[in-house]
Amino acid sequence: MSWSISTTLKEHEKTDAKLQQEWEALRALVPSGNDHCPAERDEQAMAVEKALFDLLSDHGIFDHAQELVITMGGHANKEFKEDPEWANDFISINIAVKSYRTD
Repeated sequence: MSWSISTTLKEHEKTDAKLQQEWEALRALVPSGNDHCPAERDEQAMAVEKALFDLLSDHGIFDHAQELVITMGGHANKEFKEDPEWANDFISINIAVKSYRTD
């Protein structure tokens, strides 16, 4: 089953308090899609949220961003096994800088 999560993080800052707030906001998001494979979908969503948080907190790539538009998605088959009726498993993350800090 295919799923997606989209959000905008405003006033992004790489401080412990702000990153904690962003992590809690990400964890509160509910993937859209059907409930064909909810356990597999949830496992993928958690993995993609952890990867996103790692990108935001550890690598400095988005340190100068003020507002980020984020789309995460994927497809999960039952037990992550091949199913000729469905697409293969995948996850994706798209992070777009909507605005930069002026300071």
